[in-house]
Amino acid sequence: MAFAPVSSLILDGLPKFLSMAYHEALNHAIYTFAELGIADQLIQAPFDRGFSVEEIIGDDRPQWNRDLLYRILRACICGGLVESINDDKHFILTASGSMITSNHPSHARDFIRFCFGPMCSSASLQLPNMVCGKGTGSGIARVSGDVDIYTLMGQPGQEEFLQIFSGAMTTFSMQSSSLLVTAVDFGRFKTMVDIGGNSGIFLAQLLESYPSIQHGTVFDLPHVVNKFNNGEEFESRKIHKDKWCL
Repeated sequence: MAFAPVSSLILDGLPKFLSMAYHEALNHAIYTFAELGIADQLIQAPFDRGFSVEEIIGDDRPQWNRDLLYRILRACICGGLVESINDDKHFILTASGSMITSNHPSHARDFIRFCFGPMCSSASLQLPNMVCGKGTGSGIARVSGDVDIYTLMGQPGQEEFLQIFSGAMTTFSMQSSSLLVTAVDFGRFKTMVDIGGNSGIFLAQLLESYPSIQHGTVFDLPHVVNKFNNGEEFESRKIHKDKWCL
C-alpha cells in the first residue's frame, strides 16, 4: 500500500483515511510490542544474527501465538523499531526500538503503554458521549467508576498504573522541559515550586541551569512523591540536597 508509510496529516482524499487506519493498526502493534516487553528480549540478541520468534518466546511461554508475534514484529519493522537480519525470520532492535526496553531513561515504554493502553483508549471512546452531553465526568472517570485519574492511581492495586503514568509524564517532561528551560528566563526567581512535578525532572533542570535559584520544591500527590523521594533526578545532576525537596 503506497499510502501506508505516509502521514495522514499531509494527505488528502481517500488516502488520508486509509493512512489513518494503517497507522492505528501500527499503533496497536507497537503497544503490544511494548506491553509484552519484547524489546527486553531482543536487546539480548546477537547483533549479527538476531533472535527468531522461537528464541523471543523461549521455553517459559509455550502458550504464545508464534504466528501472531511474527506479524507483530513485521509491523514493528514498518514502525522502525526492529529490523530483520539475514532472512525474514530473525530480528534485532533499532536505536528507536532499544528505547522501549524497561530500563531506558526515556521511559518510552511507559509512554506507549499509557497513551495506547486500555485506560486512555477506553477514555477516548467516551468523546462522542461527552460532546453530546451524555453522562458526566471526564473520559477517565467514565471508565474507572467515576474516579479521577489521580485518585485512581492512589488506590490499592494500581501500583503498576502509577508507575506507567509517572514514566509517561517523565517522557513528556524530557521532551518539553529542556525547551522551556531555555525559552524563559527563570534566573530572576529565587524560589521555584513545580506543581504536579512528578519525578522532579523539570525542577532539576531548572536548578542545574540557573544556579541563582536558591531553592525548589516539587509538589505532588503523596503516592507520587513517595515513589520519587530518593530524588534521583537531583542526585544525578549533583544538586545539593539543601536546594530541593519533594
